[in-house]
Amino acid sequence: MLSTKKQTLIALSLFFLAALAGLFLRFLNVNPLDEVNFRYFVHAHSHVALLGWIHLALMLLINKLVLKNYVPLKVYSRIFYATLFAVVGMLLSFPFQGYAAISIGFSTLFILVSYVFYWAFIHYIPKEDRQTSGLKCIRFALVYMVLSSLGTWAIGAVMTTLGPVSDWYRIAIYFYLHFQYNGWMILALVGLILLVFENHDIYFGKRNFSRFLLTFHVGILLSFFISVLFTSPPDIFYLLAVIGAALQLMSFNFLFSFFRKIKWFLLQKFTRLQRNLFRWFVVLLASKLVMQLLAGFPQIAPWITQYKNLSIGFLHWVFLGVTCIGLFLLLDFIGMFKINLLQFSLYVVAFLGTEALIFLKPLSNIFDFPLPNNYNWWLFYTSLLLVLVIGSMWMRQIQLSIKKTTRRQSL
Repeated sequence: MLSTKKQTLIALSLFFLAALAGLFLRFLNVNPLDEVNFRYFVHAHSHVALLGWIHLALMLLINKLVLKNYVPLKVYSRIFYATLFAVVGMLLSFPFQGYAAISIGFSTLFILVSYVFYWAFIHYIPKEDRQTSGLKCIRFALVYMVLSSLGTWAIGAVMTTLGPVSDWYRIAIYFYLHFQYNGWMILALVGLILLVFENHDIYFGKRNFSRFLLTFHVGILLSFFISVLFTSPPDIFYLLAVIGAALQLMSFNFLFSFFRKIKWFLLQKFTRLQRNLFRWFVVLLASKLVMQLLAGFPQIAPWITQYKNLSIGFLHWVFLGVTCIGLFLLLDFIGMFKINLLQFSLYVVAFLGTEALIFLKPLSNIFDFPLPNNYNWWLFYTSLLLVLVIGSMWMRQIQLSIKKTTRRQSL
């Protein structure tokens, strides 16, 4: 079995490849190539980013902090290699055929292996050991991971019966995405952060944690109605969507209150870089919750339907912002991955630059002002900076791995 740092390097490599695919998509916006199917590369980019980098990184963290003490190495190694095999298969098949037999086969394998990962967590960790706040969050995150896959299964059924132009096709995709990022990814990050605190004897109070979980669960279920507002449903759907988003905001307010109470821990145990990562994680997460709340109002929801860049910008905010910075924090704190202050600063500049440009396009239509000259080229340049920063992180991990191997051989 590969070392934890080498597994992390593989996940980071997939992040770099996903970023390169995203940059290529930006290039196609300014210089379309007839022989390249844009949508096929979108599928490759999104699947490798979500399932190769984010899913794999979360899996590595959960194993490092929890599973390695319970799950046999043979079981985990099979899960890891099967997951990696499925992701590489998607990376090599989606650009050439989109959703077709081979890519669907690898996607199906990935889902089945994710079920095995959930099974390993439940099967090997005794119930009495799963009662801490951190482990409860991770367990529920895995439940939402499994729940999100129902959307994937539904896509196939809708494709064969109603076709891809059906509203139900989009609803199935939104169902998958909603429970992936709101449930699996964000709640897993929260659980891992709480687990780090618990390893230093700092605990979320039982009463406030119960409030956090209750409002989170109800909020995530109701906020799914935001995903169906593109169909212009009855007013009750807008009300439920706003209530759900408000409950999610309330839920994380309990968590943020807990964070404010333990500032002393952050000052003592976190480096300056890690404190900056933590602050950005909280700010971006709070901003995401506010954007989600606004999206439920009938005055704003039609804009999201009409201007797809609002949805794209939001998803990038969640994945490149909240999720990636949360992963950087945890990986750096545990020592699985090292990032320096310059790299992080440039990452934030590139991320905010791309986000500003993505949101600028729909806002120019809504408020009737012109876009900058060479808009698509500016978007390409900011994306290029993002790729260069991620590439520098990747190269630094390779260098550290080589130095460690050389040092071990010299002893």
